[in-house]
Amino acid sequence: MAGPKLLAKTYEPKEVEDRIYAEWMEKGYFRAEIDKNKKPFTIVIPPPSVTGQLHMGYALDDTIQDILIRMKRMQGYCTLWLPGTAHAGISTEAKVVEKLKKDGLREEDIGREKFTYNESKSLENGIDPLEVINQYGIDALRLSLMIGKTPGNDIRFSTDRIESVRNFENKIWNTSRFVLMNMDSGENIKNFNAKNFTLADKWILSRVNSLVKEVTENMESFKIGIAAQKLYEFFWDEFCDWYIEMVKPRLYNAENPTRIEAQYVLNKVLVTSLKLLHPYMPFITNELYDNLIHDGKNIMVSDWPQYDSTLDYSEDKENMSKVMEIIKAVRNIRVEMNVPSSKKCRVMVSATDTKIAKVLEVEKDYFERLASSEIVINPKREEIGENTISAVVPRVEIFIPLGELVDIEKEIQRLEKERENLQKEIARVDGMLSNEKFMAKAPQKVVDEEKEKRVKYLGMLAKVEERVETMKK
Repeated sequence: MAGPKLLAKTYEPKEVEDRIYAEWMEKGYFRAEIDKNKKPFTIVIPPPSVTGQLHMGYALDDTIQDILIRMKRMQGYCTLWLPGTAHAGISTEAKVVEKLKKDGLREEDIGREKFTYNESKSLENGIDPLEVINQYGIDALRLSLMIGKTPGNDIRFSTDRIESVRNFENKIWNTSRFVLMNMDSGENIKNFNAKNFTLADKWILSRVNSLVKEVTENMESFKIGIAAQKLYEFFWDEFCDWYIEMVKPRLYNAENPTRIEAQYVLNKVLVTSLKLLHPYMPFITNELYDNLIHDGKNIMVSDWPQYDSTLDYSEDKENMSKVMEIIKAVRNIRVEMNVPSSKKCRVMVSATDTKIAKVLEVEKDYFERLASSEIVINPKREEIGENTISAVVPRVEIFIPLGELVDIEKEIQRLEKERENLQKEIARVDGMLSNEKFMAKAPQKVVDEEKEKRVKYLGMLAKVEERVETMKK
């Protein structure tokens, strides 16, 4: 492919789904043809039994089958899927006809569309998947039915869950758009040099390589929900929240000597992630994949990602994990102290392991960008001082001078006021719990809630008092 294109600002499922489905049909991707050079993989399964969730059951059942077929097709199998969607409907139709009869109606009186709608509502608690698709799109429904589900557990449909998946869909779109906006031509990216990979590059390549193995193993053992959860967490947390933030300075600087390597890694990780997500979210992944730099095949018939032992940068992965662990500890301190993200501070890190100290010295820039901090490695004892707040991670101690974070006098005043408010709340709860009339008349749920509040307030008070004591030293 010649090079990346720009995407629209927002993803609109209705504008994509019909077009892409028509392309699949036109190119015959669903057609099963005998190929003696390929192993066959066939699914012929009847639909779910008649329940109150019948039509969402159809959606779930068919989604699972389609996910497996799509993965196997990408793995090179000769696939055939014969989905059953009508047999159990006979029983459902009988139930609906019976209900209509009680209301003095016949199927002919209300028309086919309304009758079908009544089938999905036959036991008054069904959810019509077509309504969900209309509002959120096909991919959002598919992934929401799968993510986090484990074999043997019941599945309860949740609007909150599908809203969350729709947000994830937007995250995928916006991330891909960012990558494409910061990408040179495909020819340039082919000139990458693996020797120029940074610690962050090796870490994310190693992580997506491990993800390929984990997702494949889970899907092949039919733990489809677990595989989906792993994809969700990797894409959102590791790729978006960490790697992309780390790589931005290299992308924004046209003179950076490792800019091409950053672009190559972004494209590779995104392409791999989209391929792994394709069985779950076929439409958005197809649309995005078409705009990235790849081998030219449609994603539906592209090769399933393979684990590559040469990308197992185990030492670099461990070193990057340590850097991230320290950054998280610094971030936690800043949150606890209510320090705005715009305020810079000095962080002193004492690392007993010389190897860790060397890594931190080389990767100082990450602390500046991701923790708004200037890092000092292995400071002298007198540099640390007494009035500091500290955190400990394995083989590393972290110290931040309190004066770097807050105005100590103002913070003491704020904390003392917070302590006073918490003491009042605890006194109020104690008064209620010691009131015999309240305890006799209040529902148990209300009593339990007040007891939980007391435990929470006591915990908050202990932390506030500890911080006040630290600041007064």
